[in-house]
Amino acid sequence: IDTTARDEKQTKRRQIIAEVDWGSAFATIYPKAIYLVESEPYEVQELHFREDEEKVAYVKRVAVDYFTDAVSAKGVWILRRLTEVSHPAYLAEQGEVLVAEKVVGFKKIKMGTLENVGSGEVELPQQEMQTTAAWLTVGPEVLARVNPSRAEVIDGLRAVTYLLHHLAPIFLLCDIRDLGSWLGDTTPATSGVVATRESAKRRLMNADQFNPTIYLYDSHAGGIGLAEHVFEILPDLLRRGLATLEACACRAGCPSCVGPVNEVGRRAKATAQALLRALTD
Repeated sequence: IDTTARDEKQTKRRQIIAEVDWGSAFATIYPKAIYLVESEPYEVQELHFREDEEKVAYVKRVAVDYFTDAVSAKGVWILRRLTEVSHPAYLAEQGEVLVAEKVVGFKKIKMGTLENVGSGEVELPQQEMQTTAAWLTVGPEVLARVNPSRAEVIDGLRAVTYLLHHLAPIFLLCDIRDLGSWLGDTTPATSGVVATRESAKRRLMNADQFNPTIYLYDSHAGGIGLAEHVFEILPDLLRRGLATLEACACRAGCPSCVGPVNEVGRRAKATAQALLRALTD
C-alpha cells in the first residue's frame, strides 16, 4: 500500500505504509475502500493487480467517520468425489472442489453506530482456487420433516454452517481462517455461477431439486489435510454443534452459536436445533 501521489505535477516520493497478502487484497484494498493503518483512515485511490504491472494500491489520507465492508459473490462446486459415507439423514462426502469469489461492491459503515450510510460497486476479477473440502447434503425428506418452509430451512442450514465453521477449528487445532464455509448445492463446476448470500438463498429457494449442501473447505490452494479431518470427525462435530446450541442462553441466535440474528433470521436457531437433532439421531 503506497501513498505516492498520482498527480504527475507532484513530486513522487514513495512511502510504503502497509503490506497485504494477495489472498485478502481484493476484499480489503479495492478502489474507494477505507483501510486503517494505526487507526488512521486511508482511502484507496487505485489498485494495480494485473500480471504485467507492480501489485500496489495507491492510497490517500482522509478524514471520514465510516469504514468499508466488502460485498462478495461466492461459489463452491464439486470437482471430484473421493470418499463418501451415507447416514440415515444425510450424505457426507469428501473430495476436490473449486472455490470462486468475486468482490462486487462495498458498504459504508458508520463508526460507533455501525449503521449503513452508503454503498458502491466494484469491478474486480473473479479469484478461483482448487482445494479440498468435506460436504454434507441433508436428505429432502429430513428437511421437509424438520420445517415445511423452504426459506426457514435455508436460514437454519446457514446457522448450522456458521456453527460448524466456528467449532471445527477446536477439533482441528487450527485458525478459523484456515477453513472456509459455504451453503450451496451440488451443481457441477462447469455450470456454477458465483452468488452473494442473498442471491444464493434465492437460487436455493427456486431450485427444482432442493439439495442444499454445507461445505467446509481448506482455505489454502490444494488443501493441507483439514478437509479430510473434518470428514472423519463430522458425526462428533454435529453432536458438539447440538450441545453448543442447547447450552447457549440466547433466545434466537448470537455470535457464540449460530451468528447474529439480523444475519440468520429469528427462527434460524430453532430450525438449526431441529436439523441437528435429526442429523444426530
